[in-house]
Amino acid sequence: MNVVKRLISFPLESGGTVQVEVEEEAGLPVTRGLHSAEVVETVANTFEAALGAIKPAAVTMASIFRNIADAPDVVEVEFGVKFAGQAGAFIASASTEAQFRVKVVWQDKRET
Repeated sequence: MNVVKRLISFPLESGGTVQVEVEEEAGLPVTRGLHSAEVVETVANTFEAALGAIKPAAVTMASIFRNIADAPDVVEVEFGVKFAGQAGAFIASASTEAQFRVKVVWQDKRET
């Protein structure tokens, strides 16, 4: 698989932009004389809106663990985020399955 890197420019709600480097399979139009990272795609969605698309998954996972009878003191949810042009942000996967790492911690509450 031949991978090509390029930049996507997301506008920020507060003004300015953030550029995200993405990797894609080759097959994009050839741009002679320019390095692929010098070709910047500007998208309409803001960076915040792109990240907002994955927020429900993170909130739901944390809520599930917080709402059990003996809720843990700490809940950590870790996952990769990928960006892709008009698709915005989405949960990254290493294969056909998305990967989440969940860490729950119950602290010893005995008096010492």
